[in-house]
Amino acid sequence: MLNVLDSDSSKIADLLVSQIRHDILFGILATDLILDTKFLSIQYGGSTSYLIEALERLEDEGFLKLTPQLLYQVMRPINNDTSYVLESRVEIECEGIEKSINNGNIHWHGMVIQAHKSWIDSCTSATLDPRQFALDFEENIRLLHRKIISACGCTRIINQQEKLFQQGRLLRISVIENPDTNLKAYALLASDLVSFILDKDIKAAKIALERLIYYI
Repeated sequence: MLNVLDSDSSKIADLLVSQIRHDILFGILATDLILDTKFLSIQYGGSTSYLIEALERLEDEGFLKLTPQLLYQVMRPINNDTSYVLESRVEIECEGIEKSINNGNIHWHGMVIQAHKSWIDSCTSATLDPRQFALDFEENIRLLHRKIISACGCTRIINQQEKLFQQGRLLRISVIENPDTNLKAYALLASDLVSFILDKDIKAAKIALERLIYYI
């Protein structure tokens, strides 16, 4: 059991989300399993209010879905909303990257370069051991995509991109862990994207970004 009862109250939901997410990813909480707060309280500790907050966040991330009976159910890695999420991400992120390239300065370029460096480091680790480093790599993917639209100057774009990105998280992790996924080819796509951003080539950057989104 995760000992959260004596933790700082501001961190309890974060701890619950992290542990439940981990157990979903590693099959401890099986696909289609219905989760209720009584069961979760026994397994992980925490009050009902914190458990509900954790479940809501995991639903936003795409790990759980709310059934017609208003119960939370563990999701399959691939669902019928995949195409919609990817298409929506392409649309919103391409809009964001165009605005960011037009608005961005040297400081923004530096943030993109640093995010890409961290991305490459985590990609290298994931290439060697996908299962162990999938979560870390997926987080660095999120950070890179967030940075490349961070200069767009539009809160709507940033918030919508973050929501869409979270919805596809479980699928991305399953793709990273798949031994047939060519992460080296994925890394080349990311490097091309960053080069186009630094060259302020909006058309090429959009094409590279779309390829990157559909790859993982």
